[in-house]
Amino acid sequence: MVQDMTAAEATNIIIRLTQEGWDANKINEFIVFIETHKPSEDEAINILKNKN
Repeated sequence: MVQDMTAAEATNIIIRLTQEGWDANKINEFIVFIETHKPSEDEAINILKNKN
């Protein structure tokens, strides 16, 4: 069972990404993607293969 991100997890992501220079819109899009995207194992493998 997949659980939603906790408030503490979201806050930590926001803090860290802000420290990395991300703006609020980019952070929001990233968090929405994390909470809504349901990747397959094949998708993850293909992305990693194409990064090298």
